[in-house]
Amino acid sequence: MPRAAAALLAAVVLLASFTPAQHTLKIAEIELDHLRGGVFEPNPSRVFSAGEPVALRVTLSVPAALPVRFEAKLVHPLGPVIKAVSQNLEPLPRGGEWVLTAVLDLSGLPEGYYRLALAAEAGGSRVEDSVVFYYRGLVALRNVVEALYEVRVEGEGDLETLIVALPNDPLTRLVGEPLTTPRPSAVLRDGLG
Repeated sequence: MPRAAAALLAAVVLLASFTPAQHTLKIAEIELDHLRGGVFEPNPSRVFSAGEPVALRVTLSVPAALPVRFEAKLVHPLGPVIKAVSQNLEPLPRGGEWVLTAVLDLSGLPEGYYRLALAAEAGGSRVEDSVVFYYRGLVALRNVVEALYEVRVEGEGDLETLIVALPNDPLTRLVGEPLTTPRPSAVLRDGLG
């Protein structure tokens, strides 16, 4: 019996030596910075103003010579994807790091918190990460909510006049909270866009 256990142990060790190593792809770093004169300037607050170039730098760590597919999506504060890009990257010899840079064009977007969703795929594994930033656009984001009021009159007798006073305050807080949808039924734009 000890010979069978030794043979089984030898077979397991031999099999483990032929098993390929797992590839651990990772998004090592995401930076959203100011871009001044073609130079990245750190912006730890992640607050950007209208007309200001927003520079993105992403570092991907690829442990083996594998082709990589990289995706980036700019997500609106209400949920829909505004812009999406993807790129296929050639394998690096023996693996290494890809440093991807881009300048985001946010002109015409309303003010609010945006999310940049990043994903990379290589060797059958997929990693995802995201970063949130605040953009001070020229136009503030406004949600228009339609509120329906129901008036019930109960009792006996004649009703000659009914005066109903409904709240007309633009800052009224709705009890049920407004239902927001990532696909609004309409988009209203003023003269500034």
